[in-house]
Amino acid sequence: EQKTSTDARPQVNLADEGDFAASPSPPPPPALPHPSRLVDIHFGTEGALDDTRTRGIKLGPTIKDDWSCDHFKILKSSDVPPPPCVKNSRGEIVPPCVSTMLDCAKIASNDATCSNVITYYKRGEYPGRCLCVTQGQDCEGWKAEGATSTHF
Repeated sequence: EQKTSTDARPQVNLADEGDFAASPSPPPPPALPHPSRLVDIHFGTEGALDDTRTRGIKLGPTIKDDWSCDHFKILKSSDVPPPPCVKNSRGEIVPPCVSTMLDCAKIASNDATCSNVITYYKRGEYPGRCLCVTQGQDCEGWKAEGATSTHF
């Protein structure tokens, strides 16, 4: 039996999960490659990152203060012992924590799933919290007191 254009129904393409063939909106742009960075990392006798031998990681322009990006991955320090975490506004310790924003950028630069955008909480509800925006994602997010989102 032949169908005419009056009985034609929209066809659904059962594509693989993650395929945008059936989506009414266009697919997102392809992920940008992870920027190349010159990094020389030395793990000392205790497994700590030796900052005196790490080169090439610099903090770039700030995206926004008091802002936390979404599409993130929580990062932690590989220092042994870990840096002391500070208490949040309710007096609770919030692990995992990272000592500085630069340390956060160094950790993110060694994670292939991270882009070159981080959020670091200097104070507020998650002091010492280090997040990276995952590859191919943007820095949409929310107001977060004490957080700074920046490029590196």
